[in-house]
Amino acid sequence: IACAGCAGSFFVRKRPDGRHPDREPYAYYACTYHHLRGDRVCQNGLGMVMSEADTAVLDVLRKDILNPAALSLGIEMTRERYAARPGDLADQRASLEPDVSRVERQISNLVDQLAEGRHSPAVRQRLHEGIETRERERDALRVKLDRLDAVARLPRLDAAGLTKTLHERLKAWRTLLDAEPVKARQIIRKLLHGRLVFTPDPAQRLYTFEGPGSYGRLLEGVVQNVWCPRGDSNTRHAV
Repeated sequence: IACAGCAGSFFVRKRPDGRHPDREPYAYYACTYHHLRGDRVCQNGLGMVMSEADTAVLDVLRKDILNPAALSLGIEMTRERYAARPGDLADQRASLEPDVSRVERQISNLVDQLAEGRHSPAVRQRLHEGIETRERERDALRVKLDRLDAVARLPRLDAAGLTKTLHERLKAWRTLLDAEPVKARQIIRKLLHGRLVFTPDPAQRLYTFEGPGSYGRLLEGVVQNVWCPRGDSNTRHAV
């Protein structure tokens, strides 16, 4: 997890003074940078009870990510993505190829101007920047063409078999979230694409958290020989 104020990590502290409502010693998360360097680096001095934060994150993963309805939607989107007819793919490719040619001509023209060697340093800098910008545009277009070619080579998906297998895996992962912490952490790493960012609200004494979840690793080993883009979604919840 990361602090929204400084992008730093949290650490765990033990508080034995009985300030928690249950009047027992407990652990809590706190911003590492604030603890070590104070307000001049990060003004987030709000702590959160470790057990409550852990429970909130697991509940979100269980209800919003490992949700049969959400997974069904993801499966349907995957089917639609790879169910394009050859004619549709050809039309998309035909619309991209002229753009690639146009950008390559622009790059060639800029390179010719740069090769003349009669420009001022400022103009040469602008020419270099123009070439780099158009090269990035060309590379992005080529990636799109490669993806269309990959989709065109894909076998037909066994939609029924895919749905059955993924829902079985979904059920198993939901069970593992309730298991011992080691297995739960393994599932969390598979579901999250990056870190959860916790934003403090000092006035209400709570945090909201959000982060990208992905079904990419849920699909691993299920859809064989199929390139599968990540369908990320952000969720926001409070603890």
